Formats: sequence, C-alpha cells, structure tokens
Amino acid sequence: MPKHDDFAVIIGDTKLTQEQLNAITPVLNESMRRRWSKKALEQNCRKAMEEAGCPLISKA
Repeated sequence: MPKHDDFAVIIGDTKLTQEQLNAITPVLNESMRRRWSKKALEQNCRKAMEEAGCPLISKA
C-alpha cells in the first residue's frame, strides 16, 4: 500500500508545497473545462502561485 507522501506534483524540478498546490487547484479545475497545451497549463500554474505569494523558485 502506498504511503500518503508518495504522491507529489512537480513542475520543472521543484516538488510543490501544500500552499502551492492550494494555489493551483482552481487552475487545474479550469484546465478540465478547457483545452490548454502543457506549456499554457504550466504558465497558468506559475502565475497562480505568484499571485498567491508562493512562487515557484527554480533550483537552477
């Protein structure tokens, strides 16, 4: 049986925090109603996290 923490959402090379997941949930819900490219989905997720005050910080 998988552990609860075995599931992660990763954008680029960054595992999202709970705060970031909360920020992108509306974006993911909207993506179910629209046909977005992978690039557009990622851009919308990044924008939502920035607007929520928890931007994605690249490890590069």
